[in-house]
Amino acid sequence: MSGPDRFAELRGHPGVVEALSRALDEDRLSPALLFHGPAGVGKLTAGMELARSLLCLGDAPRPCRQCDACRRLSASALLHPDVGLLYPQRKRDVEEKRAKDEAPPTAPDLHAIQEEVRRNPSWKILAEPARERLGELFLSPAGGRRRLLLILASERLQEESGNALLKVLEEPPPSALLLLLCENPRTLLPTLRSRCQSYRFGTLSRGTIARFLSGAPRLPPDQATLLASLSGGQLGRGLALAEEVGTYRERRAALTRVLSEARRQKTAAAALIAAAGITADQDRIQEDLAILGDLLRDSMLAGCGCDAALLTEPRGAAESPDGFLFPPLEAAALLGRLERAREDLRHFVNRQLALESLFLDLVNPLTSPLGEE
Repeated sequence: MSGPDRFAELRGHPGVVEALSRALDEDRLSPALLFHGPAGVGKLTAGMELARSLLCLGDAPRPCRQCDACRRLSASALLHPDVGLLYPQRKRDVEEKRAKDEAPPTAPDLHAIQEEVRRNPSWKILAEPARERLGELFLSPAGGRRRLLLILASERLQEESGNALLKVLEEPPPSALLLLLCENPRTLLPTLRSRCQSYRFGTLSRGTIARFLSGAPRLPPDQATLLASLSGGQLGRGLALAEEVGTYRERRAALTRVLSEARRQKTAAAALIAAAGITADQDRIQEDLAILGDLLRDSMLAGCGCDAALLTEPRGAAESPDGFLFPPLEAAALLGRLERAREDLRHFVNRQLALESLFLDLVNPLTSPLGEE
C-alpha cells in the first residue's frame, strides 16, 4: 500500500508520510517514535494510522480498514487491547480511582483527553500509571503481532515516570512500539530524545485546511476559507473555531481595544490592567495568547505590505483606530517574546507574573526591535 493510501486520514505532511511508509515497507521501524509539532496538526491522526498498519489483521496491503483490529483503532473510542494509553493526570484523581478499584475507561476518547490535558497545564504523567502501562509492553500481544503504548503530552513526564520510560527504551521488548506525542521536543530529557526516532509535524497550509473544511457539512465555502485563515496552520484549531468564529472575533476585538488603549497610555498600570483581562479567565489563557499571536503576525505582515490574503484576519486594520496595533519590526520581535511567555507557562512559571511581564513588553518595549536602547 502506498504512503498516501496507508495514511489516508492524515492531511498534509508528505515528508512524514513518505518516511514512515518506507520504514514500514522495509520493516525497520524504530521501537520508539517521537511525533512532535504544534497542537492540532495531525500527530494523533498519524499515530492511529500507524497503529492500524501495524495491527491490521487483514491481508496485505495493510491497513484494510475493515477488520476488527482496524475498527477498534479509533481516536474517538480506542478499544484495541494491544494499545496502551498514558497521559498527564491529576494525582488526586488517580488515587481516588485506585481506592475505588475503578478500571480505566474501556473506550477513551483521545481527542477529549488531549483537550482536557491542554486545559490543565499543571497535570503530569505520574510514575505509578507509567510503570503499569510500561509493564504491559512485556506481555504477549492479545490480538495482533505488536503491543503499542501511546504517550500523550510526553513533555509532562515527571522525573520518576521519565526514568521508568528510559529503562524500557534501553532494552525495549521485541514486539513493543512506544509512540510519544509532544509539542516541543526540547522539553524532553535529552536521553529520551536520543532513543527515539523523531518526526516533525509542521503547520499545514491554508489551502490544505480549507479543502478539508470545505467538505464539512453545513459549512459554506467562504467560511471554510476564513477558518483556514484563522487556524494558524492547525487543522484542530480550525475545526474548533467552526463553532466559535463569532466568539473568536469578539475576543480578538476586545483584546485589540484593551491593548490599543494600554499602548496609547504607555504606562505600567495600563499594561497590568490589560494583563488582568487574561488572568481573570484561566480557561481561556492559551486561546487568548493564540489570538495575541494572530494580532502580532497580522501587524508584521500588513506593515511589510504583504497581500491581505496572507493575514489571519484581513479586517484587522479596522479593529484599531490607528490601524494594526504594532509596527512591523516591533511585532516581529514581540512574537518571540510571546513565545517565551508561552514556554514559561508550559514550565509552570507563575502564571500571573509571566503574563504581567509579557504585557509590560507589549505595551511599552524597553528596547527597539533591533536591540538598540
